Amino acid sequence: MTLILSTNTYIESGLDPIYTLLENNPDLGIELFANNQNEAYTQQLLTIAKQENRFLTYHEQIFDVEHSELSNNSSYSLEQILIALSHCQDLGIKDIVYHINNAAVHNKEAMMKNASIELEKISQLAKEKDIDILIENVGVSSRNNMLLDENEFIDFCKKHDNPVLIDIGHVNANQWNLEHVISELKDKIKFYHLHNNDGYHDSHQFLHEGTLDIENFFELYFKYTPNAKLTLEYNYEIGLDPAGIQKDIDYVYKKIK
Repeated sequence: MTLILSTNTYIESGLDPIYTLLENNPDLGIELFANNQNEAYTQQLLTIAKQENRFLTYHEQIFDVEHSELSNNSSYSLEQILIALSHCQDLGIKDIVYHINNAAVHNKEAMMKNASIELEKISQLAKEKDIDILIENVGVSSRNNMLLDENEFIDFCKKHDNPVLIDIGHVNANQWNLEHVISELKDKIKFYHLHNNDGYHDSHQFLHEGTLDIENFFELYFKYTPNAKLTLEYNYEIGLDPAGIQKDIDYVYKKIK
């Protein structure tokens, strides 16, 4: 079992606050959350990845990327995937977290069709480089960007060969049945994103700050997917609170060790 910290929380603050956490937690992995629109952030991110002897995974860029609208920004979205694949090859990373959509839902049928076509194309490109594209349950109803509901997401994942990352905060914000999702996809789940919220807003709070029962999640985790990797993924403000992050790290380590 591997515990990972996503650099998503440092998108705005910059990566300097992560160094103390890495120093104090030598077994902590890193999810490299891409933002190629910020060259300084990207260079620092890649430097940390190359210098640290840690488990690494990768999250594709989501800014101005949309895989469900092939006629809009498709060349830019593909360009970002090619950059992600290049970074992963250079760093020996085997997994890329992937959003089938980011935009608000406006033509669901077309978006679902395009998302499936694009996923298959990108997965083939990644397969040629021995890299997995992980399907994440993305979007929340409060933002009108939940393209797939609970059962549609399960069916979509079963239709495709890709492994899956379950974001439990998104499950909570959309009021999905967490056990149903995990039990149905248990053989495909490779990673989780961990955070909490109020059951409606996708606020990416600390593990005990919200309506999601984190103790219940760990019961389900050990029951169905005890070998899946766990990634802490927070909002931009939390990156400036390393003590709070450390508290969550300590809590998770007590649960899994």
